[in-house]
Amino acid sequence: MHIDLTPLTFVLFLLGLLTGMYSAVVGGGAILLVPVFSLMGTPLAVAIATMRLGAVFQQLVATAAFWKEGKIAWKPAAWITAICVPGAYLGARLAVHLDPHMLSYVVAVLMFILLGVVLCFDRGRLRKRPAIRYAWPILIVFALVLGFYGGFYGAGFSTLLMLAFIYIGGFGILESSANASLAAFVMSAVASVVFVGAGDVDWQLFLPVTAGGVIGAWLGVESAVKFGGKWVHALLLIVLAGSIVRLILFP
Repeated sequence: MHIDLTPLTFVLFLLGLLTGMYSAVVGGGAILLVPVFSLMGTPLAVAIATMRLGAVFQQLVATAAFWKEGKIAWKPAAWITAICVPGAYLGARLAVHLDPHMLSYVVAVLMFILLGVVLCFDRGRLRKRPAIRYAWPILIVFALVLGFYGGFYGAGFSTLLMLAFIYIGGFGILESSANASLAAFVMSAVASVVFVGAGDVDWQLFLPVTAGGVIGAWLGVESAVKFGGKWVHALLLIVLAGSIVRLILFP
């Protein structure tokens, strides 16, 4: 496969590096990448497919980095990941045929509510604490729905799942980020099987963005572990606020 090295290739690499650094920790990479690809004239289905395949490698690196630091709660993370899989496959099959813009406003409203929730709790409440009552049934239903959404569009998948682990499951902020990375990796892999099979991936976009993304993912996780929950909390607020603006103004 021949890839032309142009100034745009370098810009795409830097874009992947930037989004990889924050999306590996708090999600939200698709909210920036999909509209950028679309502005470049890429069909929406191709933009989503290219971003989703890139997320496989980015989240694999993030999961490995969190594993190295001992941050993944394997049993609950594996269960929630497995529950996301069927929905991810069905959502990706639907995305090949339908326009996902219809979900943008719904996700924006949901993130607005979640932003309020995060602002209402100080950083101390983001440490590990007891799960809410009936946490597992709620998490299972949430994972089923979120898996479908992740395969269909995926913008904010990791962010929403991370917040579910925090406020429903009672996990700490770094554990929640690590658990969500594992689920995002598997969900993206399942969805990408459908997208690659449909021939929707733009390899000229995929390679430089993904190369930057995997480097950014490792740097992002290392920074999160080094600076702790305070850094992740601030980053989460920024991503939530930016996601709301982007989804409402540019669905």
